[in-house]
Amino acid sequence: MISLSACQKPAASNASGAQRSVEAIKVELAPVRVGEQVRAWAAVGSLQANESVTIRPEIGGRIARLGFEEGQQVARGAVLFGLDDSVFVAQQAEARARLSLSTRNAQRAEELFARGLISPSDRDTAVAAREVDAAALRLAGAQAAKTSIQAPFAGRAGLRQASVGDYVNPGQDLVVLEDLARIKLEFRLPELALSDVREGQVVQVELDAYPGERFDARLYALDSRVASDTRSIGARAVLDNADGRLRPGLFARVNLVVERRLDALLIPEQAIVSRGASAFVYVVEDGRANERKIQVGQRGDGQAEVRSGLAAGQQVVVSGLQRLSDGASVQVQAPAAAPAAKAAP
Repeated sequence: MISLSACQKPAASNASGAQRSVEAIKVELAPVRVGEQVRAWAAVGSLQANESVTIRPEIGGRIARLGFEEGQQVARGAVLFGLDDSVFVAQQAEARARLSLSTRNAQRAEELFARGLISPSDRDTAVAAREVDAAALRLAGAQAAKTSIQAPFAGRAGLRQASVGDYVNPGQDLVVLEDLARIKLEFRLPELALSDVREGQVVQVELDAYPGERFDARLYALDSRVASDTRSIGARAVLDNADGRLRPGLFARVNLVVERRLDALLIPEQAIVSRGASAFVYVVEDGRANERKIQVGQRGDGQAEVRSGLAAGQQVVVSGLQRLSDGASVQVQAPAAAPAAKAAP
């Protein structure tokens, strides 16, 4: 009797082990859904004026008058600063008088030469003197014109750095003039984006100065070369600024959408099992997990695009993946319900 009982115990133990080996693995499923997939390049940049120039005098002199108010919109050709031109006006008058005299002398010389009373060299000397005096008058006029410092384009004047009565030197900064009707956005993209970007694409812009708002810009130029140190390429876009809200120097977050697909197949990223360079998912068929190799596209926001290997409406395993293998028995569980919100007192 004792030996018989001893023979029966191992048999019961083996049956229990076999039961455990075929125990189904509990898993949760998520559907393969069709949705919008956006492929984009993100960058940071800054805003710049459409045109910007620092107004500087070409000659030295004392400021005699101002033609604008700080922060004011000025027209092209408007006089911004007027330097004291009394010396140049006097020089013009002197040059004009010299030219008048040399012109009469040249006329007389032509008449005398025609009658053979003077030599050709005397005639040429008189004519040359007239030309020299004419050039001197033009020079005096050009110098006098430089006392009137004008706006090279229509724009908004900044804060001036000089007042009436100040003596300014050539090249001294006086005021910044900027065309703000349009604003340029300058940013850089990695060299990998070069095949995706082209002129005319829409660039979405977010500014810290206007939280929650999004502005649209149009890409209009790429740099002619890739920077060798950063392996990036400069890009510029333009924004309309008719309301004048945007200012040069603002920090910008840039999102350049290069592809938008409305029929992309999407699955949760947690369903993907990676082995080397390949990606796999598990689908459940007849109570068993079947491994499927897939091609993964764009990822983002916890979702991954599936370009091949699955069809819309199929279910993929999203939990219990650590214990799964191809052909393993599974038991599908409903996703855990979210905890109910507590009632307000």
